Amino acid sequence: QEDLHNGEINLVFNSGNGQQTGDQRNIAESSSFVGGAREPWMPEDVVGGDSSRVSVIGGTTADGERDYLIGSVITVNADAPPLGTEFGGWSGDAAPYIINDPTQPQVQLLIPRHDLSLVALFPSINNEYEAGQNFYAAQCAGCHGAQGQGDVAPALAGTGANWQLGDLTQYIQDFMPMDAAATCAGDEPGACAYETARLIVDEAWNSSNCTSSECDGSNLDARNLRLLTREEYLNSVRDIFGIDFDPSLMGPVPADGRYRNFDTASFLTAGNDRTLGYELVAEQVADLAISQSGFANLVSGCSDTNCVVDTLGFRLFRRPLAADEVSRYATLYSADDDGRLALQAMLMSPHFMYRSELGELDNASGLYRLTHYEIATLLSYTFWVTTPDDTLLLAASEASFDVAAQVDRLLADPRAQRGLRRFIGGWLINNQYPFPAINSADLIAAFKEETVGFVLENIRSNSAYSELLSANYTWANGTLAAHYGLDSSNSDWAMRTFAIDDPRSGSGLLGHGSFLASRTSTVNPAPIKRGVYVREVLMCQEFPPPAAADFNVVFEDSDSNREATARHTSDPACAACHQFIDGVGFGFERFGSDALYRTIETIGTGEQRAIDDSGHIKSLYTPATVMDPTSPSYDFYSVPELAALIASSDQGEACFARQFYRYVVGREEGTSDDLIIHRVSDDLRNGGGMRDMLRSLVLSDAFTLRR
Repeated sequence: QEDLHNGEINLVFNSGNGQQTGDQRNIAESSSFVGGAREPWMPEDVVGGDSSRVSVIGGTTADGERDYLIGSVITVNADAPPLGTEFGGWSGDAAPYIINDPTQPQVQLLIPRHDLSLVALFPSINNEYEAGQNFYAAQCAGCHGAQGQGDVAPALAGTGANWQLGDLTQYIQDFMPMDAAATCAGDEPGACAYETARLIVDEAWNSSNCTSSECDGSNLDARNLRLLTREEYLNSVRDIFGIDFDPSLMGPVPADGRYRNFDTASFLTAGNDRTLGYELVAEQVADLAISQSGFANLVSGCSDTNCVVDTLGFRLFRRPLAADEVSRYATLYSADDDGRLALQAMLMSPHFMYRSELGELDNASGLYRLTHYEIATLLSYTFWVTTPDDTLLLAASEASFDVAAQVDRLLADPRAQRGLRRFIGGWLINNQYPFPAINSADLIAAFKEETVGFVLENIRSNSAYSELLSANYTWANGTLAAHYGLDSSNSDWAMRTFAIDDPRSGSGLLGHGSFLASRTSTVNPAPIKRGVYVREVLMCQEFPPPAAADFNVVFEDSDSNREATARHTSDPACAACHQFIDGVGFGFERFGSDALYRTIETIGTGEQRAIDDSGHIKSLYTPATVMDPTSPSYDFYSVPELAALIASSDQGEACFARQFYRYVVGREEGTSDDLIIHRVSDDLRNGGGMRDMLRSLVLSDAFTLRR
């Protein structure tokens, strides 16, 4: 005890399962120790052949090693403070194991039975919030976002006025980080909670007290140039030149960047390889287009080169060309190649390759409003995945551009199927998952088309979102109908109704093979993958990556699939996430790896056992995207019951709006995006149609304003 700082007891105890935990409480506060026998404890009592690894950030171990015997005590030294800073103590999950004064740059560290990290803090001399910012970065940012903008946990930026400093400090000290409150430690008890709470209450997310848009609620899209994806480029040249170019045309261009499985990533840029690829594509397009019609006939009604460039440029650049632009491209025309170089130059122009979302400054608000032509372009690529047609461009040239009328026209056009399929596929068909128990390529394709076609038809008919979860029918062809045991005499794609006693009746999307047969192994369903799918894809409630997780479920011969999975996730370290996952995933146990319904399973002993598919779900009525461990748990005993619970909670509607917003903007949503998403989903959450919600979003200021 003579080594302990200020006589305080920094207790290290065994939690009962071999994992040691740090606790900053005085030992006398625990009745289990008061008056009990206190045998002397020596490090050699626990030193053995096993070791743990120490990662030190902003400092070094005295001997420069990283791996140490469990139970040993080592010396750690902080680095010299960088210019303009001072040493501010230690943080990280190793802090509770410091056995001397944690405010000193040299400390003694007890090595527990697990790996740990220790972070030296160097607050700025001139920034009184630096400690809180460091604590927040180490303990909170992974869930709440680097600037409090929200991520897998709710946004904190902008909420400071809602808290009293004392109340928030106590809440953080008691509960945060979730299920690991002891890791929020500082140079004295309560320092981490207090400094983090002060950061939130004072909105001090950076040294300038949070003046950035991520914190002040103006997180509209930034002005941007968005590179055409390969699909958008191919569709555009097909429609402009009236030539059905083969998809292999885009072969030289590297694969598109993706955001959350949507290929609308707004951060995609033309690096060297992509630029070279597009150069080759532009050369081929120019050659094929001119070989077919000649430069003069690329457009109708023109008798000279300037007219061709001007008219064709209007379609390619999606706006009128300035006189000097017309002249510049016209001078590239040569009879020797019949304008191939001139056309290739236009196809390589950033005005064609990039979709402009720069806008024009609105002096009253300080924001930038997209021009009519930029709005027309954004609408067309959102819904048609191609360049605006002449009707849309001419409408945009009018001072009284009727955007609503054009939105209705675009959605009513068969070409809207392109954009809606791209959205639905990116949302619900996650191509990273195979179908391990399905050997038929036709059936796998049918599973995917079932989901895309089913949602597409319901959007077209402006159905309520709840229809996606409660439908007693599905979109199927003969192959899929035969697999599900439906009448397969008609091989065409059509809506087919399940019998009232069919286990898929009333399950909607939750009964689809695209989901059930891809979240599985060759033998057993994967309850964890199925639970995560429902949470993340249909409810937008997301989890951080599991830390050092073992994904291999070990089966005893006497185990059911449910029992083996439950034992696999029984580690207390897993509970923070799996309390929300397993209860949902177990509800699908009666659907096997082939997506067919079953009531019994064969375990390792050869015994046939009845399947328990009861389940439970929490965080049904929490704010959107939030998972609250204290929320009520609701039991269900069939997939239709689970579907009905989600449908009645508004979580599905809120997530549908969020997923479409992600598809449109092609980036991570921020704090104030939540306000936009909530507003445009109001009618949807009150039973309104999905098509109307899409329309509301693209008619909102969020669609046309930039910062």
